Amino acid sequence: MCTTQHDIDNNTNNVHIGLECRLIANLVMRTVNESQVFRNNNYITGVQGWVLRYLYDHQGEQVFQKDMEKRFNVRRSTVTQTLTLMEQRGLIVRHSVDKDARLKRLELTDKAIVIQQQIIAEIDRVEKEMLQNLSAEQLRVCIDVLATIKANLLAMKVQTDAVEI
Repeated sequence: MCTTQHDIDNNTNNVHIGLECRLIANLVMRTVNESQVFRNNNYITGVQGWVLRYLYDHQGEQVFQKDMEKRFNVRRSTVTQTLTLMEQRGLIVRHSVDKDARLKRLELTDKAIVIQQQIIAEIDRVEKEMLQNLSAEQLRVCIDVLATIKANLLAMKVQTDAVEI
């Protein structure tokens, strides 16, 4: 159950920000995933969606499998499996590179570009709807608060990593 404004106004001690962030993230993902574009393309997994977006945003650049591994912090075997499946489904093509035959440049197919454009439009629609009752000031404060929380969590990770060494 999501926290209401009444809960926040009357007792901030019982509000768990991490839980609220998780609930919002789940609601956003569920709303997007239940949209027509995802129902029509239900074979696209979360990781494939990340790869689609990355390749879409880097069209015209030389993008290789190792870039995917680094960007998404996943193992080579995971990326290999994902790219092979995407190639079989007609979403990407791999092109050999003149200087090194082992390297394969990744490129979206026209089919994948159309799907990615539909996904972007759907995400934009959901974001517009979820922000519809917020003033510009409320949105600015929300973004500032989220940025601070993210920075705090990243600082905690750095401290934790340093302790583990």
